[in-house]
Amino acid sequence: MGEGLGVNAHTLAPSSSDYPRALLALREQPVLRVRGHFDFERPAIAVVGKREASRESLAFTEQLTRGLVREGFSIVSGGALGIDAAAHRAAIAAGGRTAALIGSGLARVQAQHIELFREIVDGGGAIVSPFEDRTAAKNHQFFRRNELVVLLSQATVVIECGYRSGARNTAHHARKHRRPLGVVPHAPWTIGAGTGLELQLGAAPVLSVNDVLALVQSQLRSEQPASEKASQAGEKASRVRAPDSVPAAEAAQLWAALSEQDRQLVKALAPGPASLSLLAERLERPPQTLAASLLGLECRRVLQFAGDAYALLAVAAAAVAGASAERP
Repeated sequence: MGEGLGVNAHTLAPSSSDYPRALLALREQPVLRVRGHFDFERPAIAVVGKREASRESLAFTEQLTRGLVREGFSIVSGGALGIDAAAHRAAIAAGGRTAALIGSGLARVQAQHIELFREIVDGGGAIVSPFEDRTAAKNHQFFRRNELVVLLSQATVVIECGYRSGARNTAHHARKHRRPLGVVPHAPWTIGAGTGLELQLGAAPVLSVNDVLALVQSQLRSEQPASEKASQAGEKASRVRAPDSVPAAEAAQLWAALSEQDRQLVKALAPGPASLSLLAERLERPPQTLAASLLGLECRRVLQFAGDAYALLAVAAAAVAGASAERP
């Protein structure tokens, strides 16, 4: 599969309609070669760490990744041995989607990675390279790969790393782009001591899935425009532009991309903004089972949280209206 990984791959250029929006802000936007399938607009978490990982860190990686998949996140990592491989495999085992960003071309994959990459593609995920197919792996290319891992994720979690490592370079890119960064704390005498330095530099400690959710929520709140924040204390209706201004094709595309569970949530918000407790009452579900789904929809710009309530954005309101109009 190594020499043939470029076979059946497709190209995503910056001009492509399905090119990752997160990469469009880069000065030099890479042309991506993709083997397999991955929804780059779906909320994802980057899980990275050491190749020579400890047994405990591998076990925690599997536990955390499975939990993130249950919460609706895809998993992005670097396709390396150790923590990366554990994250990819745990995502597949949990029924989720995962993408491996690699530091070589698709036709120059090292033999030690072929089995993992086959599992990823067969599991519905993708191998992604920002290099031409026959480009051999070189150290500086992994730095570029690490940056893309960060940008294609809502948050980055470093499970275990040394003082000088690729995982710390990934953390550097998260800081550079002001993206949420969490690390699993390790004692300073262990092989994961590098996470302690990241904590000193401002990374958040990650002990559970809830810590990762808090990271993403914090970023979403900080990205709200000042006008939206001001509206939280005023009229809630000002948070949502008129649904009739949304093109029908755009609304239909959004509706088609939503799962049935997400559609139920969106329908529950159609009458107007609602708090978490009110949504739980409308859907007859415990509030804790809705929080992650709401976060995922917020990441996808389907809704927003302002003040004390969730509200549909215009495209989602139009999607609901269009779906209702199509009913016999």
